[in-house]
Amino acid sequence: MSMAGNPRVQSWMRALWLQFLAAMAFGGVSFLSLNLAGLMERHVSAVWPASGLAMAILCFCGRRFWVAIFLGATLSNWSTSWLEFPELPLWRMTVPALGIASGAVLESITAAWFLKHRAGGQDFCLSAAHATAFVLLVSLVSAFISALIGPTALWCAETISPESWGMVALTWFVGDATGILVFGDALVFPWRSIDFASFLGRWLEIFFLFSSLALVGGTMTGIYQSPLMNEWPRAYMILPVILLAVFRFNHAGTLASTSRSVLGTASSQSVGLTVSHSFGQWTATSNNPWLTVTSPTGTATGSGTNSFSVAANNGPARSGTLTIAGRISTVHQDAVPFSIVASQGANGTISPAGSLDVTYGSNATYIIDASPGFYLDTLIVDGTSVSPVYSYTFTNVTSNHTIAATFGAQEPVGSILDSGPGALREILTKAESGSTITFDPALSGRTITLSSELTIDRNLTIDASGLANGVAISGNNATRVFNIQAISNVTMRSLTIVHGQALHGADGINYESGLNGSGGGGILNDGTLSLIPSTVANNSSGRGGQGTSGISGRNGGHAGNGGGIYNTGSLTITSCTISSNSVNVRGLGG
Repeated sequence: MSMAGNPRVQSWMRALWLQFLAAMAFGGVSFLSLNLAGLMERHVSAVWPASGLAMAILCFCGRRFWVAIFLGATLSNWSTSWLEFPELPLWRMTVPALGIASGAVLESITAAWFLKHRAGGQDFCLSAAHATAFVLLVSLVSAFISALIGPTALWCAETISPESWGMVALTWFVGDATGILVFGDALVFPWRSIDFASFLGRWLEIFFLFSSLALVGGTMTGIYQSPLMNEWPRAYMILPVILLAVFRFNHAGTLASTSRSVLGTASSQSVGLTVSHSFGQWTATSNNPWLTVTSPTGTATGSGTNSFSVAANNGPARSGTLTIAGRISTVHQDAVPFSIVASQGANGTISPAGSLDVTYGSNATYIIDASPGFYLDTLIVDGTSVSPVYSYTFTNVTSNHTIAATFGAQEPVGSILDSGPGALREILTKAESGSTITFDPALSGRTITLSSELTIDRNLTIDASGLANGVAISGNNATRVFNIQAISNVTMRSLTIVHGQALHGADGINYESGLNGSGGGGILNDGTLSLIPSTVANNSSGRGGQGTSGISGRNGGHAGNGGGIYNTGSLTITSCTISSNSVNVRGLGG
């Protein structure tokens, strides 16, 4: 894979490009601010929009963009020094640039952290507590950090005198704090939630506000000069304009709840709205079809209550929003729980019993247990009979379900047939783990002939000790007799296991060698097996398959191990007869 097509390389290139753009944006704003309103050797501005921009960059892009802030601040301050005083030694340009950049990084990280964790994030204007935290912590505390570091870096580079450090620090503090208050909050403010239509009727006030901003901005940046204005800090001219915007164009109002969770069933809800005396008409609209505004249906004025209905949820959990007087209120609705009703007959249990509420898309597992001497006879799921299993799982539930179990008395094996009612195979399938399987006395001395192996995947005891002459189970020289799975603990008593034949290895085709034969013609044991006194005789392992004929180096497969028993688990043999079992031959080579 080429470097250009490597996803990791592409990710790194994208990250570097975004860092570069952020650095250029921050550095450009810093450079313009210094050169439009620069005071005290072009390193201090009474209004510093870049502080608000840095906070917004970290708020939206993450803390890793401190690198962009550092690079942008370093380049803008170094280039300003070089353009204004090219004769300065390199260290007197570099030290202030690096110090100011470090202060900018710490200021932006502090402001972004306070905004997220103490001022409610983008919803900082929703409450008085968050608004206060924004002013005191996000703006003033973070600006104080930068105002300590920046002037100190200038003093260390002999750019300012010790006597002027205090005035520089104060101007620095005012500039950064104003930048966060004026520009930072505008950048992170959730403008999409504002009902701008409600402001259109107040065009004259809007015009006056923006005209005031233009006048104050021009004065603060030095466009409009006056000897009188040099006698006091021009930065404070912004305060009356801010107060006008706050009291006349304040936020649409405060919702009693901006987020709530409701049940999945249909319901009626309401949310209170408190607005100031200056706010005019307001409306409430739904942004999702399952949320319906019931009041007000048109426009309303003053504080009031918005009522809305929530439709029943027949799918997964969902979220929707309402726009109330320009503010967003989020509604989270749970999924309607589905019910699974379980029932059982006598002589057994099903758990969990009764009715169970299950959330949309989840799973539910039921455990069925038969009483001692009984077995699971039928299992009915949603009205349809399924194979009786002692553990059943409903997956990805999206509707109601039923499950019912009935139990039958554990009967002895009463047939020598391979399958069907009373056959050993059927009783093994139905028997619950821990059961004991016995034989009808009429089977004494008889032989059960199999057409395929008997697989045991649970804990069982197979006991023929009640028969005077026992019972034989034969593979008819065509199939293995028992295959005991690893999860099983099995006891066999007074059985005769004969004429079992393990699988032969397949012959090689397409120039391949032959495959190995299987072991354990009588019993293949991967679990725990106890044989008490039983007989295992005349069983055979599988032969190896032949290699491809006529192809040199294509070997025949090995014969399987253990003609009578092939054990990979735990085996205990007590008073048993194991005789006349054989291992088959290896297949011929090519």
